Amino acid sequence: MSARRLLALLFVLVIASPAAVALPITDPQAIEKELVALRSAMADAMKAKDAAKLRAMFTDGFTHIDDTGKLADREAHITALLIRDSVIEDAGVAEWRLNLNGPNIAILTGRSTLAVKASSASYAVRWTQVFVREYGVWRIAASQVTRLPSG
Repeated sequence: MSARRLLALLFVLVIASPAAVALPITDPQAIEKELVALRSAMADAMKAKDAAKLRAMFTDGFTHIDDTGKLADREAHITALLIRDSVIEDAGVAEWRLNLNGPNIAILTGRSTLAVKASSASYAVRWTQVFVREYGVWRIAASQVTRLPSG
């Protein structure tokens, strides 16, 4: 292949790269429904104590920062979810906001109230979840929760 053809091919590849092409965002309402379904499936897997199903919902490099500032990887977070399920009674979502960053990245932020079975206490949190779509499947790449001051 001549140098001129190689240069032309490289130029086309750079121009056609995902970073250089603005891909359309698919229907935001459809994405929101997919993420709601994923969060529902996650709750079901927690109730069923199904670590394998939970593992499939998180990326390999998943990280979580809890309300104390502790950083956990995927395995540590799954363990915490399975143990915490017996402690946290209700984690209803009071509000949320979806931010789409291209067709394969979604950031969900929200506010929830957590009720602790053992003490009959509850507290409010704000949270963030970062989702990536890999091979057509949404998975959680990162999450973080912050406890809100009471009052």
